[in-house]
Amino acid sequence: MTVHARYLCTTSEMRRLEEIAAESGTDESTLMETAGAAIFREIRKAAAPIAGKGVLVLVGPGNNGGDGLVISRHLALARAAVTVLLSRARGDDPLVDLAESAGVAVSLYADGDVLAAFADSDLVIDCLLGIGSTPPVRGSIGKMLREVTGLVEPFRIACDIPSGTDADTGAADDVAFNADLTIAAGPAKVGTSMYPARGLSGRVVETDIGLSPAALEELPGRVLVARREAAALPHRAPDSHKGSFGKVVVLAGNRAYRGAAALTCMGAARSGAGLITLASIEPVIAATASRISSVTYRSLSEIDGHIAAENADSITDLIEGANSVVIGPGIGRSAESDEFVRRVVANLPAGTKAVVDADGLNACGTIDGIFKSSSGNLVLTPHPGEMARLLGIDTAKVQSDRLTAALVAAAGAGQVVVLKAAGSIVAEPTGAYAISPVGAPALAHAGSGDVLAGAIASLMAQGLGRAASARLGVGIHASAGEKAGKSIGAAGTTADDLPDLVASVLQELGPASPD
Repeated sequence: MTVHARYLCTTSEMRRLEEIAAESGTDESTLMETAGAAIFREIRKAAAPIAGKGVLVLVGPGNNGGDGLVISRHLALARAAVTVLLSRARGDDPLVDLAESAGVAVSLYADGDVLAAFADSDLVIDCLLGIGSTPPVRGSIGKMLREVTGLVEPFRIACDIPSGTDADTGAADDVAFNADLTIAAGPAKVGTSMYPARGLSGRVVETDIGLSPAALEELPGRVLVARREAAALPHRAPDSHKGSFGKVVVLAGNRAYRGAAALTCMGAARSGAGLITLASIEPVIAATASRISSVTYRSLSEIDGHIAAENADSITDLIEGANSVVIGPGIGRSAESDEFVRRVVANLPAGTKAVVDADGLNACGTIDGIFKSSSGNLVLTPHPGEMARLLGIDTAKVQSDRLTAALVAAAGAGQVVVLKAAGSIVAEPTGAYAISPVGAPALAHAGSGDVLAGAIASLMAQGLGRAASARLGVGIHASAGEKAGKSIGAAGTTADDLPDLVASVLQELGPASPD
């Protein structure tokens, strides 16, 4: 399922957008009417024809429920047969009166009502809980949701967010509404791009409800879509040569983890880098040379199967001649390799673009140490466990609020951070961020992160900035994972399949070479 939205906002940011609207003369009731009408238009597009359809609208006590009553009225005026179930009485609410005057049947929920109404409906609209709520769900709303947990029919639409999910973190109650389509009131909410709520949101669309365009542009969050990011790709002119698209140096591998270096190099090559050099120990070089013939090599000395620390002084020329560097895939943990990584990262020439991945991250300690003092322009690519070590917290805490973890890490390091996993986040030190809404289980295999590290470094070598490279790298990697799931299968895909699929995605995205 896709997210057809540009902006992402948190609950507090949405509240501020509403305040700005109020300051410009748009009161709450007008905003609610506008939001309800905008959401209705999206429903009409998604479920046409509306006339004659049986529609059940689940209405809660707050503003989300108010939106539901406005939507119900519009649906009834469009000649749908609309039933509203209120989770509790709304008092002397004029929106109820207006809905009833338009022909909406409004009743107060009693046990079993939702399940019975589901069976007779073509369309169910969830307007129970909005962005002010957080799991767990209790009371009558919990009962209403519990009645339909696990049912997949009829077509289900959530208003703003699926009830029972957290608009900021993506946390979800066990009885959260499972939507085919989520229609945001204004910008999409962060939680609908974050798992597990992402998996309950279906297709997500944003709406224009009259919020300030300037205020929307100032939002720090964006939905990461590979096609949007691809506009930054360099054109490949007819007279291009291998030097036109940059040189990537890869510092990776140890005797136990020989494949990571090859996957990183292939990720860089298939993402368009013109030249790739692997600096590693001989067993890793031999393994990589058997897989990809276009890479050049610098042999490094080893101690107990790891890159020796002394090599940090002998590769200065290599790094200075590179357009980007990858540090860490498969490099392992030892006193020697840790010291090698720390010395390389600490002494990067000013402005050097580098990706630090895997045990390269673990070797550097906490987020505000070597990374902050390094003169390099870094992209750090931790998975949740690595992020936990960088921040000095446990993995569960990272996963409970992934956006905050990514933003804290980016600010603490003063570098771009990619927090990997389903719904990868690219966070910048400025507070700007982008979230990939893609969950591709085909990427849940050892080595897929190595391909991503190579892809990001390749894009940086081709001249893209580090944040743009991280966003596009995440986007094409996720798209490659989706392709793998369809063509190979999520279970049978390996990281070895991804580089060719990355190349295929890039071919589809363009820009194409001139004729």
